[in-house]
Amino acid sequence: MRVGKRLLIASACLLAPGWAPAAEVLDLWPPGSERGRVEDVADRPTLTVMMPPRGDGGAPIPAVLLCPGGGYKHHSSPGPFWPFFRDRGVAVFYLRYRLPAKGYVHPAPLHDAQRALGLIRAGAERWNLDPERIGVLGFSSGAHLASTLCTHHHRGKAGAADPAERAGCRPDFAVLFSAVITMKEHAHRPSVVRLLGADPPRRLLDELSSELQVKKTTPPTYLAHAADDRLVLVQNSEKYHRALQAAGVVSKLDVYPTGGHTALHRDNPDWATRLDGWLKSIGVIPAGE
Repeated sequence: MRVGKRLLIASACLLAPGWAPAAEVLDLWPPGSERGRVEDVADRPTLTVMMPPRGDGGAPIPAVLLCPGGGYKHHSSPGPFWPFFRDRGVAVFYLRYRLPAKGYVHPAPLHDAQRALGLIRAGAERWNLDPERIGVLGFSSGAHLASTLCTHHHRGKAGAADPAERAGCRPDFAVLFSAVITMKEHAHRPSVVRLLGADPPRRLLDELSSELQVKKTTPPTYLAHAADDRLVLVQNSEKYHRALQAAGVVSKLDVYPTGGHTALHRDNPDWATRLDGWLKSIGVIPAGE
């Protein structure tokens, strides 16, 4: 076992630009958890809690679990997503999941995402959240993890000792930008190899191809992708959108003609307006705001 420098993760202040001041950082798994096992303490998965400015009390607010991209080899920053949700009164929970490039292959990232969503819902009263408006957002490979959560969730296990298990891990909505979706044709090959290995069995390729796993219980989903994305082909988002539509799940896909591997490119300044409108249309944020 590699020896890592001990980290103080119970709570911390994040000082990087763009992060909420005095954001709370939580261990995702309890000490000694076999399901949350790591080989180095530096790899320990965490949740960073970023709350929007608000007065005391008030109605419960929505929340989103943010799964960062990075090709399953590193974690990207929250980018413009934190200010977008902050300005709309939505709490953001940034997930630092275990990385396949460091040896934590499937199902470790999925277990982390399931645990994170369950913890957020179980802590709804603590953070004054609406437990029925807790979604997931992902970019690139983080969108693959988010879509996997959307297609591999449970609604809660009655009688479980763990509050997160009792709460369930189904997102109420999903937002996917430049998403890795499929592990088959049109796949982002580096994500496939890091997550499943160089020669995975067909069973795993099917199980982790989110377009093949959509059910009527998959949550409403917004997707955005650039048509000229050469790193993650737009067919990924198109396949998922078609599968959602076929299952009768509310979904919207915005395809931008340019932008490369980010629909958030300066060519597409209206991305925030479009996402805002969709979130209002499904009732995540009030239409009057």
